[in-house]
Amino acid sequence: LDFVARPVKPDDLRGALEKVARSRPSVAAQERIGRVISVYSAKGGAGVTTVATNLAVCSAKRSSGRTVLVDLDTRQSDIATFLNLRPQYSVLDAFENIGRMDESFLRRLLTEHPSGLWVLPGPAPMNHIKLRPEQVRAGLEILRSYFDQVILDLPHDMDAATTAALEASDTIFFLVSQNVSALRLGTAGIGALRHLGMDLNKVRLVVMRECAGEDVTFKQVREMFGIPIFWKMPSDYSAVVTAINMGEPLVTAVPRSKIAKNLTELCDTLADQQPAKPSDKRPALLTRLLWNFGRLPQEIK
Repeated sequence: LDFVARPVKPDDLRGALEKVARSRPSVAAQERIGRVISVYSAKGGAGVTTVATNLAVCSAKRSSGRTVLVDLDTRQSDIATFLNLRPQYSVLDAFENIGRMDESFLRRLLTEHPSGLWVLPGPAPMNHIKLRPEQVRAGLEILRSYFDQVILDLPHDMDAATTAALEASDTIFFLVSQNVSALRLGTAGIGALRHLGMDLNKVRLVVMRECAGEDVTFKQVREMFGIPIFWKMPSDYSAVVTAINMGEPLVTAVPRSKIAKNLTELCDTLADQQPAKPSDKRPALLTRLLWNFGRLPQEIK
């Protein structure tokens, strides 16, 4: 953020410290430990972006300015399409510049949706850059110091960055459809989480496209996964496509549809849960300072 020349003069040092102080989160932000909520599926096309965007919009309506939606898929952003946004910056601009992520820098990167939701989308052009797990951990730690809800739209690849995001999450909505292919990949994903020693108590199993004519029963789903079904979401292809084509979330584009009402009820369950309590997590400012001093590997632009 600044530097002083040797020999150090008291006035120069005082000015540098004041600059650092101005860049720190407010007292309220420091005391806030927001919840990180991930939406994940081991198979593509399950509806992860649909669920994540609608949960985020519902949450933002309840507490304007306190919810951020983050797309961790660095290949190309679907969030921008679903919400009809034209963002200038992406998650890469944020997470590749952890050392600069004070409040003013972060606000410049975020795009605001009319609902009051703040959005950090994936990149607009297709690329093959992958985030590193240490970038994800540090970035989420900083974001949760500014926002009450940090909602993640995760890629279905179980790579190191996705695993880091799942480990940092307070709640994981694990989406699965009632077909053999999706169930095989889903059970493999749950098995991977068990192998990593992740706490499965924070996993919420969500069955997508209920009553879509699939042969697999809910009892079979429970037996295969070994965890209870937390939520069932109806199949409403027409409403979903209409919302995507309009560039609006389901909960505002077709609020009376079955799936929009279902998503609103799911958001209500989040509101009823207690926020995460302060833990022994390293303060965001310390993370940025350690990054700048080279204790964590990062190339600062």
